[in-house]
Amino acid sequence: MNSAHSLLIVDAALFMRDLISDSIGNHFEYIYYADSVDTAFTMLTCLSPSLITLDLSMDAQDNISDMRLLKRIRKLGNNTKIVVISEIDQSSVIDQLYDMGISEYIQKPFKPQMLSDTIRQSMGQ
Repeated sequence: MNSAHSLLIVDAALFMRDLISDSIGNHFEYIYYADSVDTAFTMLTCLSPSLITLDLSMDAQDNISDMRLLKRIRKLGNNTKIVVISEIDQSSVIDQLYDMGISEYIQKPFKPQMLSDTIRQSMGQ
């Protein structure tokens, strides 16, 4: 991958942000972290990351915020790729995410190599 790309990791769990960063961070020149959707909203006003990894919560109220973030990313009109990483295994929810424009869906737990391969594929490398 081109080292000029930037990555925004959105996940409430520090260990997951670290795992994702350790797995794919070497593919990006800049890595940014958000521990909440609100923080990610703020960051998107000044950043235009090449890729966003987004953890979707199992909590319905949190999912509403997560969906708002997806819509906001799409309104930016750029080519930001979105990879959702979640424990959700409901095919109807996953289908809805693809309809909203995500690039890939990865179900937790995942292997770091699988994440790296998926990111490389999503970025066209």
